[in-house]
Amino acid sequence: MPFRKVLNRLVRQYHFVIDKIGGIVQMRRQANIKTLVAGIMVILLVLPAVAAAAEPSLYAAASSLQLVMEEITKAYEVKNGNSPTGVFAASGTLARQMEMGAPYEFFLSANEEWARYLEEKDKLVRVRPLAECPLVLWWTREDAPSVDLLQSSKIRLAIADPAVAPFGVSAKKYLERNGTYRKLLEAKRLVLSGNVLQAALSVKSGGVDVALIPLSIALKLEGSWHRISAEPVKLFYGLKNGDIAEDAIAFLGFVKSPESRQIFRKNGFEPLFP
Repeated sequence: MPFRKVLNRLVRQYHFVIDKIGGIVQMRRQANIKTLVAGIMVILLVLPAVAAAAEPSLYAAASSLQLVMEEITKAYEVKNGNSPTGVFAASGTLARQMEMGAPYEFFLSANEEWARYLEEKDKLVRVRPLAECPLVLWWTREDAPSVDLLQSSKIRLAIADPAVAPFGVSAKKYLERNGTYRKLLEAKRLVLSGNVLQAALSVKSGGVDVALIPLSIALKLEGSWHRISAEPVKLFYGLKNGDIAEDAIAFLGFVKSPESRQIFRKNGFEPLFP
């Protein structure tokens, strides 16, 4: 919600509380203790609403979207003030949180499966494609890595955990298709990370040599990458089933705007929204 709207709401709530206090003073003069207590209860009920009015709403987004969403958020706040707060993790992790009642206004998933899962649970509505992003082999060196590296007994690889991360599912399918997934596992040269950012961090820290991560992440990191022969991962979004906060509606509209479309493309995504 824009800061001016929040401020106006706070002012109105402030005057409301002041009026109630004035009424309470008058009640006290009349020595009406019961009415005084009732007036205090009104104030106690109003104050949480005042605090809530200043709090931004929350949305959930896959880790593969974190860096691009941070850039989109900066562009949005230049024009509109405060924006909703993003919570970033593996899509499966966020979906489970939302299923359990996490107060996310909308969900940006790294695949259709988790978005549809919440739709079937009546937690999400209006599920639509958002963008797509290719998977790349990335490391910190200047020369682009070759997929032949995965055959080397000295190379260790990190991917996001396929159990919760769609880009991890894509990486696993690619490795299985090339006959290297089981070999890497048996040789203990495959590290399953919680999400794509953690997979990249494993390389940065020296724990592994290379990682299969989204192009959107590789573009933001030092090093080089090689696009692998796999279908781009399609990301989807959906709204929570219920009333949506005004600031979340405005922000999601900006996420799908022409200005954000350019930001998506600059960050390795191809937008799929109209």
